[in-house]
Amino acid sequence: MPAPHRPRRPLAVGVVVGLVGAVVVAAGSAVAGPTTTALAYTCQVDSADPRPVTVEFAAGFPDEVRVGDQFQVTGFTATLRLPEATALTLAARGARAVHGAVRVGVSTRQHDVSQDVMLPDLVVPATPLPASGELVLAGSADLAPLAMPRPGPVTFAVGAVSVTLSLDGPEGKGTDPGAAVLSCTQDADQDATLATVVVTAAGRAPGEQRTSPPRAPTSLALSSRPASPPPSEPDGDGSGGDPRGGGDQGQPPPDGEVRPLLDLTYVMNGTSRIAKFGSEMRLGPGSMSTSINLQTGVLVGDMSLPTSASYFVNFNFVPSTSNVDMLPAARVSGIYQRGIATANSQVIIKLSDVMMGGAPLNVGPSCQTVRPASIDLTGPLQPTKGGTLTATYTIPEFAGCGTSEPLDALFTGLISGPGNTLTMTLTR
Repeated sequence: MPAPHRPRRPLAVGVVVGLVGAVVVAAGSAVAGPTTTALAYTCQVDSADPRPVTVEFAAGFPDEVRVGDQFQVTGFTATLRLPEATALTLAARGARAVHGAVRVGVSTRQHDVSQDVMLPDLVVPATPLPASGELVLAGSADLAPLAMPRPGPVTFAVGAVSVTLSLDGPEGKGTDPGAAVLSCTQDADQDATLATVVVTAAGRAPGEQRTSPPRAPTSLALSSRPASPPPSEPDGDGSGGDPRGGGDQGQPPPDGEVRPLLDLTYVMNGTSRIAKFGSEMRLGPGSMSTSINLQTGVLVGDMSLPTSASYFVNFNFVPSTSNVDMLPAARVSGIYQRGIATANSQVIIKLSDVMMGGAPLNVGPSCQTVRPASIDLTGPLQPTKGGTLTATYTIPEFAGCGTSEPLDALFTGLISGPGNTLTMTLTR
């Protein structure tokens, strides 16, 4: 049955439970009130026919935060208004009440790059089945604190919804109606945006007029770990803190930029497995110059890798070799918290000196991906020692390949696509 169009509307008072009235954010963040929206879904209980359902969302978001400042989205609530037919289906199985959890897909989008947010299950308390009319289920939870590593507006959007319910039978009857699962698909042609948070430059207070243009945007690297300052590693004198000494930790310089507290250079070695070939390409040794602010967790760096020689087998029988360059298109940026580094690298992948079946292919000087590959690396890191970061990434299409004949489609078909992996080891 097609779902009717349902316009957005504020949540009715008393419908949504557990909504926190105030937003808990990091110092210096601009606070906004709760955000609410209602969207149309089509839900199915077990093998019953799909039915239209309205899902109402509410949460408390800050208006603005600074780069690296942790903030919290509070009182995230999803309220499902299930039709009477669904309540009757559950009652027919012997249920008199239900309890369980709601799982909501949430994603962020910044600078045309999307990323999923790890959201805990929303707890649904025991709810009696109504004698008639719709069944209203509400689940609520707080998100773990978040931090954004670069400026620019970040939109939060909701996606698919699933509900796992335990069915409670009549007390004293000794029955166990079991469980039920509701799978809900969001209807098309709706604006699923729940809120937009403006991330300001690190040296600028939220709401303050920007006096200089922002740096070129790169993709989002998001951390949703619990809020607490990352521990500083001892520097050998027992004092901890900045290994370089200096007593002005956390004090911004006069120009408003946050001063890095830890500057380190790593040797990089790694491997990348190209999914379409099923073969690995060795990378490095290269270098990574990194600055980590131990108070905010903001990480920035500059990566340099030498040309790598690759060997692949095309079409399962044609041996091929080429030189591959991974050219940085932006600074590495991310977050370091509680011993875990999450960083994004933007690289143009360039091919040269290609041999296929023993014959050279004149690819020309500009055979490269049409846009940077966005690589989100994550893993444990000890700043003064190093660590191993891993990623799964997509190789974009190729362009500019071929001087005497067009070869763009050939390399796009052979190489481009998702599911490629990267393992990078950083050592001091």
